[in-house]
Amino acid sequence: MPGTNLYTSNRMEVLVSLLSSTIVQNPLPFFEEEIVLIQNRGMQRWLSMEISKKLGVCLNFRFPFPNAFIQEIFSKVIPDIPDRLPLDPEFMVWKIAGILPGLLSKPSFKEVRSYFKTHGFTGVSSDKDSEKLQSIKIFQFAKKIADQFDHYTIYRPEMLLNWEQGRDEHWQAELWRNLTAGSTLHMAKLRKQLLETVSADFNSDIMPTRITIFGISALPPFYTSIFIALSKFIEVNFFILNPSAEYWDDILSEKEIQVFLRKQAKKKRVSNLSVNDLHLEQGNPLLASMGRYGRDFLSLLHEFSPEEYSYPIEIESETLLSSLHSRILRFDQNDTVSTVEKEDRSIQIHSCHNPMREVEILHDNILGFFQKTPHLQPSDIVVMTPDIEKYAPYIHAVFGCPEDNEIKIPYSIADRTGGSTNNFASVFMSLLEVATSRYTITAILDILQNDEIRKTFQITDDDFKLLRSWIQNTGIRWGIDQTSRELLNLPPSVENTWKAGIESLLLGYALPSEGTHSFHDIAGFDHLEGSQGETLGKLLDFFTTLVELTKKCEQNFSLKEWSEVLLHFFDRFFNNSSGSEQELINIRSILIDISELQKETLFSEPVPLEVIKLFLQSKFSTLLSKPGFITGAVTFCAMLPMRSIPFKIVCILGLNNDSYPRKSTNSSWDLITANPQKGDRSLELEDRYLFLEALLSAREIFYISYTGINSNKNSVQYPSVLVEELLDYIDKTFYIESDSTYVDTLQPVVSDTESTSESALSQNDTLIATGSSVRDLIITNHYLHAFNHQYYSANERYISFS
Repeated sequence: MPGTNLYTSNRMEVLVSLLSSTIVQNPLPFFEEEIVLIQNRGMQRWLSMEISKKLGVCLNFRFPFPNAFIQEIFSKVIPDIPDRLPLDPEFMVWKIAGILPGLLSKPSFKEVRSYFKTHGFTGVSSDKDSEKLQSIKIFQFAKKIADQFDHYTIYRPEMLLNWEQGRDEHWQAELWRNLTAGSTLHMAKLRKQLLETVSADFNSDIMPTRITIFGISALPPFYTSIFIALSKFIEVNFFILNPSAEYWDDILSEKEIQVFLRKQAKKKRVSNLSVNDLHLEQGNPLLASMGRYGRDFLSLLHEFSPEEYSYPIEIESETLLSSLHSRILRFDQNDTVSTVEKEDRSIQIHSCHNPMREVEILHDNILGFFQKTPHLQPSDIVVMTPDIEKYAPYIHAVFGCPEDNEIKIPYSIADRTGGSTNNFASVFMSLLEVATSRYTITAILDILQNDEIRKTFQITDDDFKLLRSWIQNTGIRWGIDQTSRELLNLPPSVENTWKAGIESLLLGYALPSEGTHSFHDIAGFDHLEGSQGETLGKLLDFFTTLVELTKKCEQNFSLKEWSEVLLHFFDRFFNNSSGSEQELINIRSILIDISELQKETLFSEPVPLEVIKLFLQSKFSTLLSKPGFITGAVTFCAMLPMRSIPFKIVCILGLNNDSYPRKSTNSSWDLITANPQKGDRSLELEDRYLFLEALLSAREIFYISYTGINSNKNSVQYPSVLVEELLDYIDKTFYIESDSTYVDTLQPVVSDTESTSESALSQNDTLIATGSSVRDLIITNHYLHAFNHQYYSANERYISFS
């Protein structure tokens, strides 16, 4: 029946059971699909598998993202909406780039003029290089503003509508009015029309019977208000992970409390206000510090007074990890202290020298988990990292090439960008880079080494070895010819250029091989004859095609012309790539879209290649890589997709102080940051809640590693502030009842027999202090080298299967 229902639990498994029960108890019409909104494809895969286990089959379900679903609702309620809005962020970039130069002279754009002058843009193109630089700067600025306006449509829709009515005279408002001249549709305007339509006479038959929002940690008020408006006619169910069984909408972190006290003291002109005076509550410190992002979303939902069904699951405090879960659930503060067994390894923190050692140590520890827990499966383990692109090569090196196949761990990597996994995209970008470079021998040989390029020009392995030998022996180093060197303000010398080398190769094939003949003072290259001429022809075919591309890249074209040029050369370089049709189609679609941009935005100015490369880099990064979520192997992924999905073992790599949580880099003209509101997105708060969800999703082991030692300077590097907060909380609320000595991780004692480089901050067995600390039970400082003798001792902290 219509209405808003809020289902909460501290266990995601319970939420799946509740969803399954809802589907069984209130079945939809036979042919109507069940719509479940999710925040990533990892959740979709896990949820569909769990529903299959509960119901026997997961059939006729659809899992759209919130933004895509809202677009569907707009198209159903409001007629004649195009597939892509005129102020789609991608279109907006080029529209801004087209109208901005004509607005810079206006008084309200003084701040923008100052920005461009700071970045070397004067508005006057004195030569080709300065014209190119100005085009790049305008495009980069236009992209920043387009992204900013796109955020405004979601987080400040009323502000944009006010601008269209003529309010505010600053440059952003004036630029927006120029963009929306002619009543252009955008998300803020569509939301207003939708809310007005559903509040009047509305045909709800066009709406789905039920929509479910599952496992989404937070939604902007923009989306939430639409779902609440629709709940008057359809059933809207929210299934939200709630870490605590208590009401925690109004708890504050220590930092928030101090800020609030200072403000109130200043307002009331009192200097000694306390927490008790204002009846402020902190609750569980971890929940208050890391849970603000989820707290604000739950508070927003509570403002709409939904029917709430809470199903907290009590957790037995058997290990340190489960005790943490229980304390957060019960809202415990630091007023009680619990003991931890000395053998408890449910929370582990590993300090390593570099990312490669992090992955090596993780590999050995996972093998140790399998050894201790025979029924553990690879699918029970997830490994997350803030930067999957950085760690992917190390993961392949360690997990993909084990010393023995008997200890090979099946694994999959998800969340890699299409630009890094799509071979054609990366090679095509390399071709564009080489085409505008100095044509160095290493850059050209790197291109020739690519399998797809060699397929196109039919260059075999033997051909490549022969070509590399010819190129090196003819003295080719860099430069197409003397003209290309002259353009770089260098002497127009032809020696060691590609022209000189290729002419020598051609004459070597045409002239006798005695070595005494020359033509126009060009000596022919010996040892080239017979069937080798075919191999030389393949090199010439490749090189002339590359030079043609270079000549085109030196010119400025309109978007439509660039689309035609790039498509032509893409087909020239990749015309024999069978088995990769979908990847080729994806890239061709992007190149065709460049032409469509001119049609949609009316931007007809010629632009240099550098602007097109910036656009392509952005587009190629959005290409979907092959899915790697929950494939039955150990899943490596970014932090976002799998954070709240339960696993027996949750591992996080790379939790360094400088990389996590992310810091928002807001510009001075960001009006959202200047006037923050509840529900605004914050990367730091999002990462804090993400870490808390990852902690709560671990069922048996929570494993963290970071680069804690500088391998060059042998100095201490601290982990993420979130790791420090976790350790501080554990230190205050847990202790080990033991009189034995323990490890002081911050005060190393170096033995006489060890070298400094091998011992610093790595001797958990040789560091001595007086007392017992759970922190020292959790942290393991590792050695620089995997062959250190400690890894083959009886010390259980150091594991090696080498």
